Amino acid sequence: MSEKEKIKNVAVYFRYSSDQHDQKANSELRQLNDIRAFCYKRDYNIVWVDGDEETPGWTEKPKLNALKELCKDEISIDALVVTEFSRLTRKDTMDVPTDIKWLRDLDIKLIFQKSGEIVDLSGGMELMMLQMRVFAANEEVKNLASRVSSGIASKFKAGTLGWSTIPFGFDPVKETVDKKLKNVSIKPNGDLIHVVRMFHIFLDGGTIGDCLLHLQKGKKYQDGANATGTSVKQILRNSIYCGKRTFGVSNVAEFSSVNGAKEKKRHTNVNVLEKASEIIDVDVPLVVTLEDFQK
Repeated sequence: MSEKEKIKNVAVYFRYSSDQHDQKANSELRQLNDIRAFCYKRDYNIVWVDGDEETPGWTEKPKLNALKELCKDEISIDALVVTEFSRLTRKDTMDVPTDIKWLRDLDIKLIFQKSGEIVDLSGGMELMMLQMRVFAANEEVKNLASRVSSGIASKFKAGTLGWSTIPFGFDPVKETVDKKLKNVSIKPNGDLIHVVRMFHIFLDGGTIGDCLLHLQKGKKYQDGANATGTSVKQILRNSIYCGKRTFGVSNVAEFSSVNGAKEKKRHTNVNVLEKASEIIDVDVPLVVTLEDFQK
């Protein structure tokens, strides 16, 4: 019996890491449509379909973990179908087995829709070859990311890097660059006064909740957007309001408001501006002085 004839029931898994709505929709629909067509052509019976949304490949995947539990007791599948291996995991080579070991334990094959490859994980050689491919793919991604980051950093230092996210209290200034309309700079709008008040309140000893009351007065939130304490923190830790734009700051969410110190007491005196790989001055109205921002 051929490999194809042994496979009847399959599960379909997709994953995307983008937080942009259009990109999410396109990625999910593209992956599902491609896989469904692939399965239909091969007469595979799809018994389960789901995916992890906005999930990086190196983190835990709740939906994939749920499928693993279902396969132990409730459903029986011959194979798991994904578009390509990166949709399943992007973990380091040595950690890859943690995402796929359960497939081998349950005698479930792995199918890559793009290449049409069927991988039998029961053999040690197949698993080793897969790990080697993962290593090569990860190295390629790292090298590509390094080249892209270097190019972006050069644009940032030259002051020509556009704005993908517009800080609250500002509007984008759009210009046509390379035949595309891009946000080349920012200009203040009427909501900036709420940011001024939030900084004054917080620096005078007020709480995030006190600041939130002013944030909710902003036009963006009056029009229906949801203002939260996290929204306040993102504003209070943003150095743009003291005239500084940063590049290469990792783990921004771990920094507390204004001075950038991490909220956990064992991690103190870590400043957003100190963590940035590049900093440039931006010609915007100063909401807070650099001295107060770094208090």
